[in-house]
Amino acid sequence: MILKPTSFLLLTLALLAGCAGGASNVTRSDTSQSFTTSNDSKVCDADPAEYAIGQKLTPQLEQTLQKRADAKQLRSLGPRDVMTMEYNPQRLNLIVDDEGMLTRVHCG
Repeated sequence: MILKPTSFLLLTLALLAGCAGGASNVTRSDTSQSFTTSNDSKVCDADPAEYAIGQKLTPQLEQTLQKRADAKQLRSLGPRDVMTMEYNPQRLNLIVDDEGMLTRVHCG
């Protein structure tokens, strides 16, 4: 009877050890994406784009805001859109409400 809990415990420990040992050779630099190159280290500046908060977001306005923010990338997100959490200092994020009105501008 005491053998069953002991066997269960050993099996659990063996499974945990197998899961924990697999990622030992992976470093953070292996999984992270580099957003800058040696010649290009510009960072987005959202301040010049904040004037558009409250306006309807159009493709033309997106282009204008991207240029004003000096952003390499642009991402527009609605209230129910899924957003990845990786930080990209060269990306301008435009947040809109259900009507497509710009509510927030930030880099990252």
